[in-house]
Amino acid sequence: MNRPVNNCKNRDYRFPLAVTVAVMAAFVVLVGACHRHMPAPSHSADAHYCAADSLLRTITTIDSVTALVDRYHNEHDAVGEMLALKYQGKLMRGNAMFDEAVKAHTRMYHIATSLQDTIEMILALDNIATNYRRMGELSSAYTYHYDALRLSDAYSDHESDEAVKSRVVTLNGIGNIELGMCNYATADTIFRQALAGEKKLGSNVGMAINYANLGFIKHRRNEIDSAWAYYRKSLEYNKLAGSELGVALCHLHFGELHESDRRFSHAREEYQVAYDGLKEIDRWHWLEACLALSSVCIKLGDVADAHDYVAEAEAEALRINSREHQARAYKVHYELALLEGDPDKALKYFVHSDELADSINGPERTDEMRTQRLDYERNLKSGELSLLNNDIAHLKRMRNLMIAAVSLMLLMAGAIIATLVYANRVRSRTQRVMHQIEETRSLFFTNVVHRLRTPLTAIMGAIDSIIADSKSSATPPSAQQLVNLEMIDRQGGNLLELVDRILEVGSVRSAVSDLDWRTGNVVPFIRMIIESYREQCVSRQIELTYASSQDRIVMDAVPSYLSTIVGSLVENAINYSRDYSKITVTTRQEGDELVIRVADNGMGISSNDLPHVFEPFYRGALAEQITEGVGIGLTVVRDMVMALGGSVAVDSKKDNGSVFTITLPCKHNDGVKDRLEDVASRVLPKLHLRRTVKRSEASVRSKPAAGDDKPVVLVVEDHGDVAQLVGSVLAERFAVHYASDGEQGLARAVELVPDLIVTDVKMPAMDGCELCRRVRQSPQLCHIPVIMLSARTGKDDRIAGIKAGADVYMVKPFVSEEMMEWANRLLQNRQMSIQRYSDTLSNNGLRAASVGKTSDNSEDEKFMARFNELVSEQITSGVTRVNLDKVAVSMKMGESAMRRKVQSVTGKNVIAHITDLRMDKALDLLRRYPDMLIGEVAEQCGFADVAYFSRVFRQHYGMTPTRARNGDADKS
Repeated sequence: MNRPVNNCKNRDYRFPLAVTVAVMAAFVVLVGACHRHMPAPSHSADAHYCAADSLLRTITTIDSVTALVDRYHNEHDAVGEMLALKYQGKLMRGNAMFDEAVKAHTRMYHIATSLQDTIEMILALDNIATNYRRMGELSSAYTYHYDALRLSDAYSDHESDEAVKSRVVTLNGIGNIELGMCNYATADTIFRQALAGEKKLGSNVGMAINYANLGFIKHRRNEIDSAWAYYRKSLEYNKLAGSELGVALCHLHFGELHESDRRFSHAREEYQVAYDGLKEIDRWHWLEACLALSSVCIKLGDVADAHDYVAEAEAEALRINSREHQARAYKVHYELALLEGDPDKALKYFVHSDELADSINGPERTDEMRTQRLDYERNLKSGELSLLNNDIAHLKRMRNLMIAAVSLMLLMAGAIIATLVYANRVRSRTQRVMHQIEETRSLFFTNVVHRLRTPLTAIMGAIDSIIADSKSSATPPSAQQLVNLEMIDRQGGNLLELVDRILEVGSVRSAVSDLDWRTGNVVPFIRMIIESYREQCVSRQIELTYASSQDRIVMDAVPSYLSTIVGSLVENAINYSRDYSKITVTTRQEGDELVIRVADNGMGISSNDLPHVFEPFYRGALAEQITEGVGIGLTVVRDMVMALGGSVAVDSKKDNGSVFTITLPCKHNDGVKDRLEDVASRVLPKLHLRRTVKRSEASVRSKPAAGDDKPVVLVVEDHGDVAQLVGSVLAERFAVHYASDGEQGLARAVELVPDLIVTDVKMPAMDGCELCRRVRQSPQLCHIPVIMLSARTGKDDRIAGIKAGADVYMVKPFVSEEMMEWANRLLQNRQMSIQRYSDTLSNNGLRAASVGKTSDNSEDEKFMARFNELVSEQITSGVTRVNLDKVAVSMKMGESAMRRKVQSVTGKNVIAHITDLRMDKALDLLRRYPDMLIGEVAEQCGFADVAYFSRVFRQHYGMTPTRARNGDADKS
């Protein structure tokens, strides 16, 4: 906060830098015009700017900041040098080094101009102006402040905090100069504008400065009470900001007010506080307190202290070349000389004071400053007038454009209305045609389904007759024939159920008025429906519970519809639930409505499939993977619920289960209806029959007889009848084992190490493609051929199966002869691979094979290389019997599975293969170490009896160990 010059006399003033100032002003206007349309830079977003500014704020000595100026200059860091010069100039100004401060801020201005940093340019101009004000060069200060104001007006962003702050600083400087010219009204307006900006910024220091300036104006207008209020407000904000300088200046103002009220002792106390506080902070402001003390001491009659204070002030003013304070010091000397009765000395000091005052605030400089202000206001008004004319022209153009746009919009609206009318007619016509097509298609589809139901009924009757006759016949059919008959019966029942479901869709949509309404307690009726699914849930360890909030809920219902709705939802929950999960059915009456809630914690429905679950024939990705069907079950539920006047909702998330909520009205109409209990005995058996014939689980599994040496085949199929069919085809040639899903199939494959795997693609838990990939990735299973069965015939499905590692991809329904032929062919190929491996052993020796040096380096050979390595380690240690259990543990598999793997790769059992390893080692030792005794060779190969070793060696190579040592022919 800068104290204004309290001198209102118009004196002659000569400005030696007029040419330089004029050039600078023209340059500022030019740069401002260039910056008018430039985007406003944001210092807060510049990390380098913020880092340099934070560093410089911590520096308090001129030498330190000067060192940084030099460093940034040498590093060609223009931003750092610009900021360092700003802080260097401020420190110099605080130490009354005004000329040096002007030079530093001028350099700062030139760098900011080269960087096109408008904000820093404005701050540089304001700092230069402040320096000149401290030196008493008010005209120069006035010029620089108005140059900064013009540049601020030309700045593109007037709303940013940086722009508001820079403008406020400029206004504050201009206001201080207006105070010096005694233009209190103008200064009051300017300071209030600055105060509004500081309030917007929330700057405590800025608000303190402007409240003090407004208080100074009130003091000069002799409005003492208002001055006290403003000064106290300034003190409050200075304390909030922690500004020692601001607090000290407030005490200086308090002293001035006490002095005006002739409370000189109080004034001296306040001046003394300001004197002590400013001495080490700001020498320029300290001079104010020093001169105020000397003046009040004269009024108190303390001449000696007055001489001391004025002498101290005069010396400091001469040191910093502050003509304003020199003039005031001479004025105090003048008063002291008069008090001491020395008129000559008083006249001399008066003349010196008057001359200095003329040099600071003469009439020429006052006129020049007024001219600056008038030019600024004239340019501002001219710009506003230009903008007003541009606005008028723009409004005229906009009016013409608006007329044209409205006309065009009216034409377009007319065209759109005509198009919409035409489109509506076309849509209505199309809807009628589509409705006719839908009715025709529905009629055709219903007729076809009805035609299918007749032969299906005949087939089912014939099958029932054959089964009944076979049981009473003297020559009953074979067990396999009976199994096939039962399978035909089950699948015929499934097909008949599908036909009935399709017919239900048509009947629900066409026969709503003919519904068989009944009245009664629905709680036991629904409980019987739930109980009919209990056995199916027990087989899968699914907990099925039913609870009702009321024991008796009487309502109007259509028994067949209600049983289908509840049964379909429970069946759907079972199909989409994992084993050992939970299904909960609840009922409650809410007012005149029955609410049925079926909840499960199963697999849930994905967000993509959820909006489509009630659409006919829609099946989501999860449904395609885990269960069969055509996607009409939930459609039937929705249509039946709507036919009963209710609503259905679903809430589900993938892997978090599903909740279906049915809401049905309890009353249909007031007519007389039969009792619900009379039809329950007819509806529920049909529901039970439909459920039991739908599908049999693959729970019956055949097992090979003990001692059966047939190749082992593993059938992985979740559909029991299909699994039994595949097993019956392969049973003559293979020992058949079963698994009901991919996870169980993988576990059984690890346990059995079968010779062949036949798997379905679509299965719960793990599908066939994933099972095939797991088999191919397993070292102990990778050799097993895989036949993949699927109802999907598309090219992409076949390619996916082959990529997963399937050897054969067969489409359902398959041909039995083709299945058997592929199985035989794959076994033959496997035997050929075993033979090639044996030939490799014969040609290269077991040692070469044991380290995997064959041509293709397959997974089988890696397995055998590891097995041979582990066995050879035990043989080398001299054991007579290899610990196969230890070898199996090292290979991370069961012993029986390891034995089957070795035999499937080598064609020999494990004992024979280990004997081959021992003989290979013996032959190697005999040829490499001719001097080794036969007994030592036998011992190192795990033979305790030399004679037994020689006999085995002769059987293996066709020669004795001695002949083999002498290099005779190898085993033929």
